[in-house]
Amino acid sequence: MALYKKRERKHKRLARENEKNEEKNSTPAENEQKAPKMNSKKRKRLDKYLETKLRKDEAARLVAQLEKHRIDTSLMKSSKQLGRVRETKREKLSRALKEQQAGIGGRENDDVLYDVRPEPESEEEEEEEEEEEEEQDEVVERKQNDIVVGSGLKAPLAVDESGRPILPKRKRIKTNHVRETAHEEEEEEEEEEEEEEEEEEEEEEEEEEEEEEWDGFSSGSEDAIYTVVKAPSEAEEDSDEGSDGGREDDDDDVDEDDDDEHSTDDDFEPRTSAVAAAFKAWGEAQRNAALGFTPSTAPLNDPAVRAHFKPRKPSPEPECINPAATAKRTTHPAAAITIPRSDEIQNARLELPVVREEQRIMEAIHCNPIVVVCGETGSGKTTQVPQMLLESGYGSYVGSQSVPEKAGPQSQGLIGVTQPRRVAAMSVADRVASELGPEYKNRVAHQVRYDSSVTKNTTIKFMTDGILLREISQDFFLSKYSAIIIDEAHERSVNTDVLIGMLSRIVKRSEIDPDKYYPLKVIIMSATMRVDGFLNNAKLFRQGPPPVIEVEGRQHHVTIHFARKTKLGYVSEMVEKVARGHRKLPAGGMLVFLTSQDEIETVERRLRENLLGTTSLDDYDDSSGDEFHVPDEPPTKKLTPHILPLYASLPSSQQLLVFQPPPQNSRSIILATNVAETSLTIPGIRYVFDSGRSKTKLYNLTTGVQTYEVGWISQSSASQRSGRAGRIGPGHCYRLYSSAIYSTFPVHSPPEILRTPLETTILQLKSLQIDKVINFPFPTPPDPTQIASAEHLLTNLGALTPEGEVTSLGKELQHLPLNPRHGKIILLAKRNNVLPHAIDIVAALAVGNLLLQTPQGNAQSYGRAQASLSRLDPRSDVLKLLVAVGEFGNASGGEMPLSAPKRCCAELFLNEKAAKETLALREQLDGIVRRVYSQVRREGGKMPTAKEKKVLCECLAAGFVDCIAMRSDLLPDGKKGRDASRVGYRTLFSGDVFVHSSSLLARLDAGEMPRFVVYSHLSRREEGKVRMHPLTTLSGRQVAHLAEGTGLLVFGTPVAGSTIEEVEEGRVRRCSVMVSLRGNGQEWPLAVWKVVQRRRRGVWVVESVLER
Repeated sequence: MALYKKRERKHKRLARENEKNEEKNSTPAENEQKAPKMNSKKRKRLDKYLETKLRKDEAARLVAQLEKHRIDTSLMKSSKQLGRVRETKREKLSRALKEQQAGIGGRENDDVLYDVRPEPESEEEEEEEEEEEEEQDEVVERKQNDIVVGSGLKAPLAVDESGRPILPKRKRIKTNHVRETAHEEEEEEEEEEEEEEEEEEEEEEEEEEEEEEWDGFSSGSEDAIYTVVKAPSEAEEDSDEGSDGGREDDDDDVDEDDDDEHSTDDDFEPRTSAVAAAFKAWGEAQRNAALGFTPSTAPLNDPAVRAHFKPRKPSPEPECINPAATAKRTTHPAAAITIPRSDEIQNARLELPVVREEQRIMEAIHCNPIVVVCGETGSGKTTQVPQMLLESGYGSYVGSQSVPEKAGPQSQGLIGVTQPRRVAAMSVADRVASELGPEYKNRVAHQVRYDSSVTKNTTIKFMTDGILLREISQDFFLSKYSAIIIDEAHERSVNTDVLIGMLSRIVKRSEIDPDKYYPLKVIIMSATMRVDGFLNNAKLFRQGPPPVIEVEGRQHHVTIHFARKTKLGYVSEMVEKVARGHRKLPAGGMLVFLTSQDEIETVERRLRENLLGTTSLDDYDDSSGDEFHVPDEPPTKKLTPHILPLYASLPSSQQLLVFQPPPQNSRSIILATNVAETSLTIPGIRYVFDSGRSKTKLYNLTTGVQTYEVGWISQSSASQRSGRAGRIGPGHCYRLYSSAIYSTFPVHSPPEILRTPLETTILQLKSLQIDKVINFPFPTPPDPTQIASAEHLLTNLGALTPEGEVTSLGKELQHLPLNPRHGKIILLAKRNNVLPHAIDIVAALAVGNLLLQTPQGNAQSYGRAQASLSRLDPRSDVLKLLVAVGEFGNASGGEMPLSAPKRCCAELFLNEKAAKETLALREQLDGIVRRVYSQVRREGGKMPTAKEKKVLCECLAAGFVDCIAMRSDLLPDGKKGRDASRVGYRTLFSGDVFVHSSSLLARLDAGEMPRFVVYSHLSRREEGKVRMHPLTTLSGRQVAHLAEGTGLLVFGTPVAGSTIEEVEEGRVRRCSVMVSLRGNGQEWPLAVWKVVQRRRRGVWVVESVLER
């Protein structure tokens, strides 16, 4: 039956549809009009409700999206626990469980989480074994009357039908050693106590049974052939009676087997049973019978055996590390040396990793001209490799006892070792001399600037890399040496990189004519693998990279403690941390790394006040006190701090104090700069406090501005610093920066050759007939603009021609151990008879930092000292240096008391170490000039005359001809300054600079400032203004005279209104022209000269100067 459906009128349906369409197409305003009326309060409530609802929906949607990208942090480790070494059992179990749930667990986690127990044997296997034993017993009974093999043994064997012995099968149960977990420790301890009691009872029962054991054969009884074998009936009875206790017996057997296995693992000695020994004897007898062999029973010391003994052939010598050696002469020295050492030193040497690699190292040196040795901190390479070369015969015949006809060509020269720092060269030489003992102690010497202990008997010479570079310029093939060791190559100093490039060519050239030149061996040693950067340099090593020998370091474990927060005021934080560590840490020396001498003096003063004075640091925040907890260390009594500074400008006698042991009941606290990172091994250091910063000298190659900026160190430097704490035992390194900051450090610092001027290096290479310096095999090639800038400077100084060839002046500069600028000053002073005074000034400029720039103590005393030093000329800083050197030289005379130099430095505010080095350099320059040129007449205490002062200033300005600045307010776009410190000067290659506050010019009024100033260098502290360090003032005519012959001087067109005389039909003319100084796209008018010009190709060229 069909369903009833109400009839729907068409006009009604169409009306409903039209209404719906109108509602869809209507605007909100129309809907609002149609909606019932609502007052303003209700409307605001509704709008607020809708806004809140939409905001919540949007927040829920964002949370849902973030939920999709959520990362599980349960497996991450808290930054608070980065310095911890061990995990507790609870933490270890929790971590293993989380990793297992995440699906990343390994076997180690299984050992922690699961306890594997041996599976019990099934009853079917036990029944099968019992049936096999019964069958064997029946066979043995049938064969009792037969002759048994092995019946002569203490316990005769049972044999089968074929006569072979029947051995009872022993069931092997695999034991799994399961690592204990935290929740099973107490239960296992109780089980171990119960097992020990059961084992004691079993041992007592075994002792009783052993008393009843069978001892030998019975008198004619053949029934008891084998004591283990039983009659069938007895076996059945035993099996019935022992069925209930069989499980316990099996467990006891398993325990005994486990004990046997444990004892085997512990003793590492196989225990063979009597049954196994008998079977082995029977097997050997059957084998010998089948082969027809009769074994000999003669003892080893029988004369007959010795008579027929033939030794085996000797093993061949081991092959060299690098079979494709580049050296054609691989013979090692003919004579070796045996050095007697004390037992204490010998035992200490044997503990060094590099001594264990002596054979590898010496084989590589014998077979290769260049070898790279990479050894971590503490490996002993610095002190032991030179001794290895000496013991192998290198340098055996040096000195008065030399016998050249008996020595090989590789053993006639010195063993040279270069160090980047003077204090390292001297300290390492002393250490090696003490290890060689009294017989060979005088064979070790050092040579640094101003100090040398080299004699005719010297075999091992430690020196700075600058000394070896100077010797190469005088003797390119280094004919005095048989081996050169370049240590600390990872520091990548300029001298080290140049030495590596030169030695790679010297080695190759010496191989061409080995009869004339000794085959030189070169060993490059580095504390890191930073040498990878230049090993693959094809220009440096043309025949492939040299062999690299890696030596592990004798580095104890060092615990690294990062700071939770990196604070800006690291000096104050360092004082607090060192003071707390001194009070809480066990005995051991402390090494604190800071950036400069000022910071060291500040920290030293505050530590003495806090640790030795009345000030206490107990009120400081001690939230990080747990980091000073050292486990397994007994508490120590209160120690007295023994604070010592260590920085480059410290006198050598005070630097060597850090190597001496501290007084009794004292702790050494060494405050050092980065000079203590490498080379130096300070004894007794156990704790390192690293600020993570260092002061680096940066040089802008474009503007010539030098800046000393404090910045972050590299990761390799941080590793070197922390390694200082692991030399004598486990140590700790406390870093004043977080791990996040450490991750931003560069891996290595950029090589020094990329951030320093190269004029000295370029002149030296040019003197060695290297025309294209850009093709020199630098380990890290410098930027071509650096080389071009250095060549341009040498051309302005007159050391190079415009074509790049060395001039006669450049050749003379090579005889002086000075910068080309300073060398030119010496040569010009010699021509003008002011040489003694010029040597004083140049020595002070070369050493630097002679005058203290900030007053220490009384300001009035500082003012009187400055007035005394500037008595020759109140505007000339260079004459101020001359007075300072003269005063200190007079105080250091032979007739003056020993305290006079120190008192002079205190009164005149001089740097004592710099003053002593200045006098030493002055003596060295006097000797060189006296030997090369003529006698130097030095009259003590005599100051220059007015004429000599003028000549001195001109000679000095000639060496710094490109370092001239002009007052900027005299230029069209210049601005005037209110005082001397704000008067700007414009240089030739950069923008505006200002006078340094330590200069005498800073005391003048703004209107008294000179027009032209010659400066030594530009500096800038952080983001401050660029300051110039003035030397002297000049007039425009003097500047034009000094710049003549350089590309800085420009001749203009004839001066308007001057007379022009034309000769030779207008091709030559005499006229007055304006002379200007050109630089950085600008020209400064200096003076008017009368010159002779000739017209060439439409251009007037100056032929000669008639009047200046």
